[in-house]
Parts: sequence; C-alpha cells; structure tokens
Amino acid sequence: MGVLTAQRSDGVGTRRAAPVGDRGAPIKPTPALRIVAPGRLERAYQARIGDLEEALETSSLVERGAQRCCDRMEGRLEQNEQHLEQSRQVERRLCATLGSLERENSLLRERIGRLGEGRRRTRQRWLAVLLGRAERGS
Repeated sequence: MGVLTAQRSDGVGTRRAAPVGDRGAPIKPTPALRIVAPGRLERAYQARIGDLEEALETSSLVERGAQRCCDRMEGRLEQNEQHLEQSRQVERRLCATLGSLERENSLLRERIGRLGEGRRRTRQRWLAVLLGRAERGS
C-alpha cells in the first residue's frame, strides 16, 4: 500500500511505501519544530542566573580585597612585634647600665665616706681626684 508523497514537475504523482513502526502501524510524520524565544518563566530564570553571576563576581572581589587587607594587617602586626622586641632589648640594656651606674655611685659614696671628716676643701679635692677632675700641679 503506497502513499502519495510528492508530485513530480510533470504532474504525475509518485508512490512510496509509508514508513512502518515496530507494531506495523504507519508512523505519522512529525511537524517541523518551530523555534521560539524563551517564555516568561525562562526569562525570569535567565535573569536570576544573571543576578547570581553578578553576586558571585562581587563576592569574589570582596573576598580578594579582604584577603589583601588581612595580609597588610598581618604585616603590620609582625612589624609591631619586631619593634616591641627591639624596645624590650633596649630596655634590658638600659636597666643593666643603670644598675651598674648605681653600683658605681654607691662605691664612690663609700670611698668618700672612708676619707674621713676632713675639711670641706679636702673632701672636694678628693672628690675631684676620684672623678678625674683634679687640676694637675696644684
């Protein structure tokens, strides 16, 4: 059984066998698909995807900026810690120097005390000798 499928240019039709499916019934030709623009739901979905892409880009920029800020703050903290350690070392040296000066001062007081209760002028002279300020030849 044939189906008229096409017409030749001379007006005579040709017959071809109709395609048959698995069960022996003829297969109806499918209509050509029509391409249409996205509908209301699809447009809303695409708009939401666009908004999410913008939000993702913004969040990545914020994250990168926050990381840079964190790196700067860590660098400053490290510099402050180094400065603090240097200050502590200077403080320790100054304390040691102050202690040695106090000890030297107390030794000088003891030496002055041992010189006796001489005249004030003699005491001043001995003090000048101890401190290395005595005039030579006097």
